[in-house]
Amino acid sequence: MDVPRWGRGIGVGQGKRERGWTILTAGPGAVLCGFGQISLGAVPGHLLLRERGGGCRPAGRRGPHSTMFDQFGRPIRTMGIMRSLLLPLLVLIVLAPADAVAQKPPRPTLKAANAHANVRRWEDALDVVARLPKRLAGRSEVQRLRIRCWRELGAVDKVAHTGEEWLAKNPNDSEMHVWVGEALLDLAAMKEGRGMRAGAQRDRALEHAQAALRADPMDDSAFELEVATLINLHLMADARKLAKERIKKRPDHVRFQIVYARVLDWTGATSDAIGVLNQAEARLKRDARLPLERAMYHNKLHQRHAGLGALADAVKRPQLTDESARTAGELIWLLAGRYKEWKEADDIVNAWVGAHPTQGLGHWWRGYLHELRKQEQEAIKHYRAAWKMSGETLAEAAYHLGFLLGKQGKEKEALLLVVRGMALNTPVRKGVVAPVDALITLGGIYARKRNWKRATEILSAGAPYATRNATLQQNLGFCYREFGSEAWLKKKSLSARRHWRKGAYHYELAAGAIVDSAAAATTKAQILNDTGLMYHYHLKKLKVAVKWYEQALEHDSAYVDALENMGVVRLQQKKWKDAIGWFDKVLVKVPKRASSLKNKALCEQMLARKK
Repeated sequence: MDVPRWGRGIGVGQGKRERGWTILTAGPGAVLCGFGQISLGAVPGHLLLRERGGGCRPAGRRGPHSTMFDQFGRPIRTMGIMRSLLLPLLVLIVLAPADAVAQKPPRPTLKAANAHANVRRWEDALDVVARLPKRLAGRSEVQRLRIRCWRELGAVDKVAHTGEEWLAKNPNDSEMHVWVGEALLDLAAMKEGRGMRAGAQRDRALEHAQAALRADPMDDSAFELEVATLINLHLMADARKLAKERIKKRPDHVRFQIVYARVLDWTGATSDAIGVLNQAEARLKRDARLPLERAMYHNKLHQRHAGLGALADAVKRPQLTDESARTAGELIWLLAGRYKEWKEADDIVNAWVGAHPTQGLGHWWRGYLHELRKQEQEAIKHYRAAWKMSGETLAEAAYHLGFLLGKQGKEKEALLLVVRGMALNTPVRKGVVAPVDALITLGGIYARKRNWKRATEILSAGAPYATRNATLQQNLGFCYREFGSEAWLKKKSLSARRHWRKGAYHYELAAGAIVDSAAAATTKAQILNDTGLMYHYHLKKLKVAVKWYEQALEHDSAYVDALENMGVVRLQQKKWKDAIGWFDKVLVKVPKRASSLKNKALCEQMLARKK
């Protein structure tokens, strides 16, 4: 079998090896570590055991509470030094509560849930909400947060159902009316919602839009929902008429003007929408949203130079909010950057920074345009300005700056910035390496050097912000496993077990992430099996290991490593017949698998003795 590879294509070890347990003869001091690599240990040895996944198994004397097996699978006695003096230490190890649960997640609080939501980490927020104590779970702000997360994740059925329950108790909540109405429109657009049911859902969406406007006549989101629903009901003329009537009553309301322009665009009158915005811009000269909206319509009509003119006007207007600034940046890319019209892009960004020197995003776009042209020193200068001007809160500034510094070898500062970018949940543009991948790459550099301490430090820094990234969590689990094996060789048993417990915790996170993903069944089985290995061969928790092996086989019933590991567990439990059954399943798949043949022979020998 090919040796497993590190993370996203960064090899830790090379070569071939057999799958499952392999019993080898080792010379003095030999130890099999990691991905099938032989390294020298401090202890002379007799036999060498290798497991699937590359655990580091020392040869020879291990310690008073460890067990090794000879070529027939029989236990080998190990020498203990002053066992009676070591008994208190053994009691501490056996009774340590962290063995039962690898590592507990942080205590759930509403503050923690909101912190995740504030950086758009919606799934993590929902996880915290699900673990809140009952006295908090029923509070209105918790229920509202849950609905908000579902909305952002696109769980429209949950938003519609739970939101209507909420509105039964809070009928004047205009924002919730809008959320539910939007969800109903989305449900109506789905394939299973066609026909009469779709029409009913659109009617209900319209009712919610109108209820929101009764509660708050100035709610522009409700106004947009109302006209969008009419258009979905194919009432185009009604939508245009209603929109026109509403802006007559509110001629100086920017968002209402924008919604009216959108109605014209949706009904095929994009040129008329541009005219409406031109008229509004003449009266409302401070707000950047109107020319930004117009720039989008120019882009739609392939009027690039007119779009650039509108964009240049927008970035110089006094009222350029953070949301508008993000829109401006994307338009710079759409109208100039993607065409590599660097001078046009630079002119707009320079005008933006000149009008809003303390707005970090303008400096970031300056840096990004230089980075695209491989002008990394200039990019670093502007990224530093963006990070400073944003009060160290602009996620993309932290990440891009850290990434470029890392390329220059400034690892310490780079790591801090990359992790800060992960904590703030930086948006990742197409073609840009994601922070978690950059962290995996950096950790992989040290893993290849077998510097497990530094590798775990690097990966652990970003692990709290990537709990759903199976690759990072699996790699971190692997590094802790090897770090623990390294400590064990140095006779540091407590340190080794501590690292192994951490490794098990991160393998469990990887398993949880991979099971919920669209990964192949074999990939899921492999990570679940590797999680079992941690409990089986390192933490000596056979019952826990069996549960993981069983989960692996639920995903891939033919996964040979899990089948064989189940046999090894039964062998260690002296359940010889059961063990033979598991080894037979392995041998059906791989008839010449040496480890299963030897273990099966041992079980048959033990059964013969009983007779």
